[in-house]
Amino acid sequence: MRAVSRGQQDERAAFPTDLIEKADESKGIPKRDLERLFKLLPIRKEVTEQLREEALHKLREHYIGRTFCLVKLVMLLSLLFVAWVGVGWWRISDAVLVALLTTTTANVIGILLIAFNWLFPKK
Repeated sequence: MRAVSRGQQDERAAFPTDLIEKADESKGIPKRDLERLFKLLPIRKEVTEQLREEALHKLREHYIGRTFCLVKLVMLLSLLFVAWVGVGWWRISDAVLVALLTTTTANVIGILLIAFNWLFPKK
């Protein structure tokens, strides 16, 4: 990493003076306040980004719990259905049972893939 001289740091941190020069104090914004605002903009952007990430994390935690509950419910219902067919309470053909298990498996895998792609997006 290259060392940055003091003059370059000041130049990078400088606020856009052309915008400040064009500011009209008759509109109620003094130039010194504009200077302060332009100095605070990068800090505000970082804080806003951090708050956004925290809110998104909480939202993801909330919905991933609900997604797993949905997957558990679907798996339990399909297990009960297969158990009822096995015991003899319901009579269905083998093709229908295979179709039920195949679609249930595909749905569970699809729900989990969508949830994990949302939880861990590719940036």
